[in-house]
Amino acid sequence: MPVNFDKVSGSGVFGGLTLMGATATVLIFVGALGGAWLGRFQVVGLLAVGYIAGAITHRAILKATGHAVERTLAPRGETTPYRPTFSGIETLEVRGDLVAAETAWAEALARHPGNAYVLMRVAEFHLRLKQDALVALPLYERIRELPDAGRELRRYASQKIVDLYLGPLADEGRAMVALRRLIEGFPESREAAEARDALARLKAARRDAEG
Repeated sequence: MPVNFDKVSGSGVFGGLTLMGATATVLIFVGALGGAWLGRFQVVGLLAVGYIAGAITHRAILKATGHAVERTLAPRGETTPYRPTFSGIETLEVRGDLVAAETAWAEALARHPGNAYVLMRVAEFHLRLKQDALVALPLYERIRELPDAGRELRRYASQKIVDLYLGPLADEGRAMVALRRLIEGFPESREAAEARDALARLKAARRDAEG
C-alpha cells in the first residue's frame, strides 16, 4: 500500500495536541485547587511543548517507517554493496514537494545507475507516492535482472512485478509469465507457493471463460 505521508504527519500533530490537552487539563485542575494558575506565559509554554512534541513524534514515525522499508528490502540481513542515504529527498517527500523529489531521485539514479538499492528507492517512490505503475515497472524489472542485487531484493522485485500486472496494469497474460519466473527463480519460497496458487486460479478462470 502507498505510504501516506499526510497521515504520518497528522499522527505527529495529533501526538502533540494530545500532550497539550493532557497538560492543560492537569494545570487547570491544579489551578482549581488553588495551587497554580494557567497564565499567559504558561499557555505559550504549553503551545511550545505541544509543537515540539508533535515534531518529535512526526520524526520518530518517519524514522520507524524508514527502518520498516529497510527490513522489507533486505529482510535477512542481506545488503547491497553500497547504500547511499537520501535524507534531503526524503524531506522533500514529507513536505509533499513530489516534483522536486522526482527530479532529485532521477539525479540520484543517474549517479548510481547500477545500484539495486537506489533503483528500489526510486521504484518505490514512483509506485507509492506518484502512483505511477508504468514508471515503476521497468525499475523493478532492472532489479530482478541484477545478480548483485541479492536474492531477497530480487525476490521482492519479482513479487512487485506480479502485483503490478495483477493490479494497476491489469495484464493477466504478463502476470502469468511473471508468476512462472517467480516460481522458477525462488522455488522453495513462500512467494513461490502463493504464485503457484495464483497461477492455477488464473488458468482455471481462463478455461472457464473459454468454455
